[in-house]
Amino acid sequence: MSVWKSVGRLFVIPDEEGQGGAPSGDVDLDKLLAETRAMAGDIPDDLPEASEAPPAAPPMPPPPTVVPEVDEGAPLADLYSEAGVPASPYTAEKLLKVMDGLAALAPNVRHAAIAAMDAAEDSWTIEDAVLDAQRKSDVLKSEAKRLTEVERAAEASAAAKTADAEKHLSEATETIRQQIAEMEQLLQAEAASVASLKADIAAELENTRQACRRRAQTLRSELDRLSIVVTSFASTSQD
Repeated sequence: MSVWKSVGRLFVIPDEEGQGGAPSGDVDLDKLLAETRAMAGDIPDDLPEASEAPPAAPPMPPPPTVVPEVDEGAPLADLYSEAGVPASPYTAEKLLKVMDGLAALAPNVRHAAIAAMDAAEDSWTIEDAVLDAQRKSDVLKSEAKRLTEVERAAEASAAAKTADAEKHLSEATETIRQQIAEMEQLLQAEAASVASLKADIAAELENTRQACRRRAQTLRSELDRLSIVVTSFASTSQD
């Protein structure tokens, strides 16, 4: 049976009777490897074993809790509605629009003009706009507070994700370095095995060369001896 060991695999070539090298049924791998090493003298006994596939790097950890997204373009009217702000007979936004239209007037004149409008209308009062502004201000303050909490949660989540990523990189680096060390061991063992095989091949070649040269020398010596007979008696035999 011919045996050749490569990196992490054992190849068994069938013998002359055509029987495969691998036994049927349960296989005692340790025993089989020991017998293989004993039959193959050029394989080091301490050759590291290689698994079929190197261990994979540790998987990325799951991300922390997802932070809510911030909809910057959401209408403020939707925010007020969700908060339950009731409809106002005269909204703060309407009063602000009137104030913008009277912006060229002096503050006291503008205030007097708005008071006159209030007195002329029975459907609304300035207090309606003030109350609407207060309610909406409370909603905006609450939302601003929520955004601060969202920002803090985002910072905590980012810090946790960064820490997890760095931990993953550290673990992956250690695993990969260990794999590299193991593969370097296998490479060194294979290099030593091939070097030994090359030395045996070179020695065999040199033995063949020397044998050929010695045999050729024997032939030349005998040829020289036979030539004496030819040179000494060839002319006599022709006469």
